Amino acid sequence: MEILNLDEMSNVVKQFTYKGETYDICEISLDGFIEMTTAQKDAEAKEAAGEMTQKDLIVSYRDMIKRMIPAITNETLGSMSMRQLKTLMDFINTGEIDQDIIEQAKAEADAKK
Repeated sequence: MEILNLDEMSNVVKQFTYKGETYDICEISLDGFIEMTTAQKDAEAKEAAGEMTQKDLIVSYRDMIKRMIPAITNETLGSMSMRQLKTLMDFINTGEIDQDIIEQAKAEADAKK
């Protein structure tokens, strides 16, 4: 008899570090996917009707990030620069980060030493 133990499968697909803390980026659950898809359709309808504000857009990004990074708080996200958030979103979506951004971050870190 074969037994499949899904509990042994980790849903952590990537990790990143911010202010000395390491955060897990997780696969989205089925319920999370349904909620995210529904929210995206609602946002698209609001945008088509001209009812989407910049704040609505940013809040939707924050909610999407929090679905994939369960341990992150609104306060932590709120403390990130827009460049850091964009880089994080790129990392989540593709895993590829612009090499120029990495080099600039290294140069900034070296300058502080």
